[in-house]
Amino acid sequence: MRRIWIFLSILAFAGSQSARAIPAQLSESGRTEVLSLEQAIAMTLSNNLDVRWNRVDLDISSQQVKYQWGAFDPVFGLTATRESNRYNENTQELLSSGNPSILTTGADHARIYWEENDRYKASLDWKSPLGTEYTLGVRADKLSNIYNLYYSKNAGLLSPEFDSFAGITITQPLLRDFGPNANLAAVRISRKNREITRLTWESKIVTALQTVLTTYYEMQYGIAALEIREQAIEDDKRFVKENQRRMELGMMSPIDVRQAEVALSTDQENLIAAKDFFLEQQFQLKRQVLNSASMENDAVFIPLGTLSALTSHLDRNALMSDALKFRLEYQEALKEAEIQNIRLKYAKNQLWPRLDVVGTYGYNGFGAGYSSAFGNGWETRTPSWSVGLQASVPLGNIQGRSQLSMALSGKQQAILKIKQVELNVSLDVDTMLSRIQSNLQTLETSRQTRRLAEEAVKIQEKQIEHGLISVFDAIENRKKLYDAKIREASALAELNKSYVLLDVATGTLLQKHSIKVVE
Repeated sequence: MRRIWIFLSILAFAGSQSARAIPAQLSESGRTEVLSLEQAIAMTLSNNLDVRWNRVDLDISSQQVKYQWGAFDPVFGLTATRESNRYNENTQELLSSGNPSILTTGADHARIYWEENDRYKASLDWKSPLGTEYTLGVRADKLSNIYNLYYSKNAGLLSPEFDSFAGITITQPLLRDFGPNANLAAVRISRKNREITRLTWESKIVTALQTVLTTYYEMQYGIAALEIREQAIEDDKRFVKENQRRMELGMMSPIDVRQAEVALSTDQENLIAAKDFFLEQQFQLKRQVLNSASMENDAVFIPLGTLSALTSHLDRNALMSDALKFRLEYQEALKEAEIQNIRLKYAKNQLWPRLDVVGTYGYNGFGAGYSSAFGNGWETRTPSWSVGLQASVPLGNIQGRSQLSMALSGKQQAILKIKQVELNVSLDVDTMLSRIQSNLQTLETSRQTRRLAEEAVKIQEKQIEHGLISVFDAIENRKKLYDAKIREASALAELNKSYVLLDVATGTLLQKHSIKVVE
């Protein structure tokens, strides 16, 4: 069985890879484990159950190729037969014996012909990709009958008689079933199906890798969101204390303190939601990188590094060229078209009538035993040969014409599928380019919003000391700041995910991460 290896070269992951503080909400959840993106990819390639399941399909398809080649295996056959025949002879048969005096042995008995024979045959049959059929055979018979028994008593002849034959028979189709297009069609189709199975397996790898990458970026966003929510809560607590101090000094009313406490409670709700979001992404990642349910897998994976924007070359023409070269769906469509071409060639061959040349050559032997019978045959004094043509013409040939019609329709479907995949590839690339441009604009806008919100909060810090801004407005400005930070982190994650999906659309995701599938 062939082995297929996946080679992964560790690449530098875009973004900071330094160790980071684990949010308190996660450190309280139990054991944590820092997981780099490269480690997540390596675990996916080794453990992902979908990938491993489809890998078995590749082994099955390899065996299917061997199975089709089995049609050309030599076949050894052996038969042994014991036969006994009795029937009444007519006058012509009696006279043909050359000695009708056997009637004198008894009228009733003489009219019964009897024979008892032992027949043995061994043969070796095989077929070539040209359609040539070979039969190498050896036959040996032990013959006992009323005639050789009678003559052996009266003329010293053999009873029983042993005869043999050793020779070869060759059948060569000239029209139908002639040539590799007819005889290797099943082998060639199984080979193409194996190539398609391999592409399907690689597609599973791409899907798993895509899921891991996008989930990893979502986890990085989830960590950022937790940090932002925890920071917001710390600021809320500080703000509540400051407002309580101002109330005690008579500078604020109880409602101002209550509003600050409401803001604190709201941010605590947001923190719980952020934690739930992160854990959902955590479970999604584990579906891809783990291969069994185990108590040892209860650790919380913490992504290494912080979110930072990925970059990529966005030349549409170059991306389209890569997509038509590397996109697995397009390669599968081309393989399907090749299969239809094989079927079409086979169907055209089956339209022909059958016309075969059949030839046999061998040597006969005869003797008092099996050894003498074969010995006489090997002396080559009694050769036997025949050669001739045999033909069969289906009247109407409904099956042949229907098979050709189906093959032509299949080829037309394959061409349409190629065009459909080309259209889908083009639209996928354009969609992702548009999404990346939109995400870049969203990221820039969210950054600007966050910077403006930071400036607004800095200004309000001085205003609130002098009573120039209400507590409600101060809380709203703080809320806008943290919401802007969340949106900026989300925009970063969405941008990185769109770059991953662009690599999927162009079929270059494996190459981008130096993953090679080698048989």
